[in-house]
Amino acid sequence: MKIFLVIYNADCSDEVLQTFERMQVEPYPLHEKGRTRTRGARGQQDKQIWTGTKAMVVLAVAEEKENALYQALEEINRGHKNAHVRTFAFEPEELL
Repeated sequence: MKIFLVIYNADCSDEVLQTFERMQVEPYPLHEKGRTRTRGARGQQDKQIWTGTKAMVVLAVAEEKENALYQALEEINRGHKNAHVRTFAFEPEELL
């Protein structure tokens, strides 16, 4: 099993989340508070690492589904010019 961090353009949220549902992979819920700046943070221009990436999910994926997940997310990137799906995989032990 690996832990996946998937970052993508929010405009493609439906397709990305449907892909997870079709593969029977449940994303971990991310609390809204964890995604926003704190009240005391100073205002800055929005400087994204990848233009258009505005959504993120964390998944625990069984080994037998890993390749299928990569292929499904690559298909979204090929089908949508601005999907900007980026996937990072970690061994659970690496995150402890």
